[in-house]
Amino acid sequence: MQLLHTRKTQIDCWLTDDGRYRAEGIIDDDKGVRMLTYSGKEIQPGGDLHTMRVVLVVNRSLIIESAEIEMIDVPGDECMRACASPESLVGLSVTRGYTSGLKERIGGTKGCAHVFALLQQMGAAITQAAFTDPQNREHDQLQSWQPLMNTCYTWREDGPIVTERRQQAKTLEN
Repeated sequence: MQLLHTRKTQIDCWLTDDGRYRAEGIIDDDKGVRMLTYSGKEIQPGGDLHTMRVVLVVNRSLIIESAEIEMIDVPGDECMRACASPESLVGLSVTRGYTSGLKERIGGTKGCAHVFALLQQMGAAITQAAFTDPQNREHDQLQSWQPLMNTCYTWREDGPIVTERRQQAKTLEN
């Protein structure tokens, strides 16, 4: 076997001193073989083809307040023009409708497919961070599961977990 490609993604989420969430993501594509990019740039085995960094600051309502996109390693100069306008992400919720919002703002020919892929993963990571934030007691409340509904098989609307949560909520109401 011969290694052809390696993609590494890392996303770190912090609670800031002012109560916001700061997420830093890096996507790094390395090549296992020598290659020439569309621009003639030579990539040696183990070399970086794509390295992009995104920083998002998100409020407690999980709305993006600021965004930075840094194109560190790219196949050529044309990719630098694909760096989507990070300010277009401001105001976007990282929960429901996030992927469709990304598509509208930076999807397809409006941006970079690698940055798009990283941002998709960052939304999920930020949501996970918010649900584990020890200062945010919303995740302990019975209704905090509702943003998770229909996001996966376990949290499907007609499944046993959601049914149980609804029954618990009805019991508390009575």
